Amino acid sequence: MADTPATVPIAFTERRVSLLVPQGGRTEYRDAEVPGLRMRVAGTAEDPVRTWSYAKRIGAKFTRTSIGRWPAVSVAAARNRARELAGMVAGGKNPAEERRAERASTITLREAFNGYMKARGSRLKPLTVCTYESDVKSVFSGQLDKPLATITLDVAKRIYDDRAATSPARANGGFAVLRAVWRYVRLNHPNLPEPPTTAFGAARVWKRLQRRDRMIPRPMLPRWLVAVSEQPGGARDYLMLLVFTGMRRDEGLTLRWENVDLDAATIRLPDNKAGRPITLPVAAIVRDMLALRREVVSASSPWVFPSADPNKKHMLAPRKAMARVAKQSGVEVSPHDLRRTFASIAEVTGGGGYTLKRLLNHAHGGDVTAGYVVLDPEALRPAVERIADFIVAALAEGKPQPQPAQEAA
Repeated sequence: MADTPATVPIAFTERRVSLLVPQGGRTEYRDAEVPGLRMRVAGTAEDPVRTWSYAKRIGAKFTRTSIGRWPAVSVAAARNRARELAGMVAGGKNPAEERRAERASTITLREAFNGYMKARGSRLKPLTVCTYESDVKSVFSGQLDKPLATITLDVAKRIYDDRAATSPARANGGFAVLRAVWRYVRLNHPNLPEPPTTAFGAARVWKRLQRRDRMIPRPMLPRWLVAVSEQPGGARDYLMLLVFTGMRRDEGLTLRWENVDLDAATIRLPDNKAGRPITLPVAAIVRDMLALRREVVSASSPWVFPSADPNKKHMLAPRKAMARVAKQSGVEVSPHDLRRTFASIAEVTGGGGYTLKRLLNHAHGGDVTAGYVVLDPEALRPAVERIADFIVAALAEGKPQPQPAQEAA
């Protein structure tokens, strides 16, 4: 909002201030007694908001320092504070920068994190927001209500080492969030020092995480598939969908019917980790499974896997069913392990590198050639059918085979 200037200084008194109203917008008035003392009047004529400030040009920069609102801050108190600020300027200090530095030294980690999430949270997926919140609370539980500036390099190293002793991944995640929050705060508080993580590399603090490679071994795949086939419908179909398509956990859980084309046997993923919508083919057996789900799922539900809880939207990860499968088959895997299993099957059944990258919807990264390879759903269909045939064959191996009848002696 632009100010409407008042060029003629006013000798402020309590009565005169009480009569000041905005003139066609936010209006600024100057004091005739103390240079630099200003009053901004905003709001409406019926309900004006009157705020004191001290304004001064220091070198080539115009600065303003808030003093407070009238009538909580009287005319006399505002003048006294303005004189103090003028003394600071005369002594070579910038009141606005001093105030920012003071604020930077007192803002807590909780306040900083909440401000970051308010500004950036809308760009993040719900799962990412939950992960950030969980990481910060887990790693910095004793630091949340202390000033951010108290997390020095020594303090940061101690917190990191304590958490990394039990979970290096959680420690890395928590400090990655701290780094992002800290840099966000420094945009408005440049007096805040660099985040302690800046020195983590040179100090060799970060723990190198081993890339996970767990998947379902081929000899164990039949037992796992049979155990899954014996689970309740929602959990069964969800786990089968992941292993037959390689979809990410939340891509499967949040799948909507509007993104399933049974006639074309395709699934569209409009919002995914790669950041670009993609349409992928599904094997005939997966299309048939989805068609059966369409018959049993309420027509009013937009979700392929709706929640049984009316207060929730879609189904959550079926942890109990997965635990039963692990106990019955002897194979304990996560949803992402099923994605690795899918990728491994694709490789052994002849899926080329670009085909597999497309099926997994991986970003091209630095692979310039991949950006030129365009594979539509039908070009990918032979690969998904070969993967499905491999899985169906494994399922058949795990099921008891009928024994020939014995002839009577």
